[in-house]
Amino acid sequence: MKKVLLASTVLAMSASVAAAEVAVSGSARMGVAYNSEAPNEFGFTSRVRVAFALSGESDSGLSFGASIRADNSGNGNNGTGGDVNGAGSMSAGNVFVSGAFGKLTMGDVDGAAELVTGDLAGVGLTGLGDHNENTFLSNGNTFARSAARYEYSTGGLTFALSANNPQFDGELVGSPAAVQNSNTYSIGVKYAVDAYAFGLGYETTDTAAGVSVDHIIGMAQGTFSGVTVKVTYGEASDIDFTQYGISASYKMDALGLTAYHRVAETGIRKDKFTGIGASYDLGGGASVVGGLVDVNRGIGGGADLTRADLGLSFAF
Repeated sequence: MKKVLLASTVLAMSASVAAAEVAVSGSARMGVAYNSEAPNEFGFTSRVRVAFALSGESDSGLSFGASIRADNSGNGNNGTGGDVNGAGSMSAGNVFVSGAFGKLTMGDVDGAAELVTGDLAGVGLTGLGDHNENTFLSNGNTFARSAARYEYSTGGLTFALSANNPQFDGELVGSPAAVQNSNTYSIGVKYAVDAYAFGLGYETTDTAAGVSVDHIIGMAQGTFSGVTVKVTYGEASDIDFTQYGISASYKMDALGLTAYHRVAETGIRKDKFTGIGASYDLGGGASVVGGLVDVNRGIGGGADLTRADLGLSFAF
């Protein structure tokens, strides 16, 4: 991704040099989309986003920085989503400080469990509902609050801790109000060696109804002959929730192929998501991208549907 540097080196009066930078990047897309359950099944889709990444270093070698998208600059400025008194928007950017002690980040950050396990590989120009993404108690969904996360890496080992104050969505708990104003704590560990990676995360929260919810999720990933395969599995106590899935991605020169299958079970309801996608790198930051996703809802989950898209993706 190409970046434009807006601010350059600031020279100190002494022999030491402190550098500060603001990097601007962007992305855009244009294409067509299909949704079998929409009033108008076919339509156009387009979007443009601009992001800012700020970085600096103190005279003593302490690194610091921040990042935010232009469309979220208002929330980042007034603190919305940045504290327990905010309105709840989770896309207000983040701020970090790092050094030999590790890295501390606050704001719109994934919880420790999500950091070390992540999601399955996604498909499509638009994400097609992002059904490849795992469900977490910590920051990482529409209702999540701002979080604080500490991480430390040495060799192939990464250790993380996080805490946040979320409002959770209905996929896992059943009602956003069920965990409103409940603190969520998370811990995670990941080990990567050669072409393999393994992660394990744990999250816990107390709901407003007095129920303690614990979520354990693990992942394993490996690359074989150009194919990257990832498997995830998670269980949450007291709410009878299980999620699991697998994805595979293949890259050969300019061509990329991806597929995933994910299942989310809550009680007798069992939702299944299957996606396939392809991309072709045109060079210079431009790609042709398309995908197809089938959503099979369980009992009480609404109508089944099919989504698809195709178009051009640009990175600046």
